Amino acid sequence: GQPFQLMPWQEEFFDKLLLTKRPDGLRQYRRAFLALPRKSGKSQMCAALGLYCLFMDNEPGAEVIVAAGDRSQASILHTAAKHLLESCPALARRAKVYRNSIVVEETHSTMMTVSSESATKHGLNPSTVLIDEFHVFPDR
Repeated sequence: GQPFQLMPWQEEFFDKLLLTKRPDGLRQYRRAFLALPRKSGKSQMCAALGLYCLFMDNEPGAEVIVAAGDRSQASILHTAAKHLLESCPALARRAKVYRNSIVVEETHSTMMTVSSESATKHGLNPSTVLIDEFHVFPDR
């Protein structure tokens, strides 16, 4: 029930990742790897980053994929994103929350939570991919 507050190291991580630009204006960092111990807020960080890419990148048709090693971990990520979204009424009004996705109809953008358990992930065209529990994925 508390507002999501970034710790200073999280702010620094997000600032460098999202705000460092190349001369052409695109983000300098296209990939990042962050390893954190248990109970350190990984799922909330992943959810917050996914929502940022869904709402703040202003990319029409954005497809944000949040992947986890199995369905239960994917569900944790989706629930974290849903709770973060619900904590901001202005954003919550702009989105619809479904079982495994959050949709922003005005920009035709989707944040989809998937697991690595299925071979049915073909046909996706992600603008952002966030992976939680990368070490349990069977392959890249």
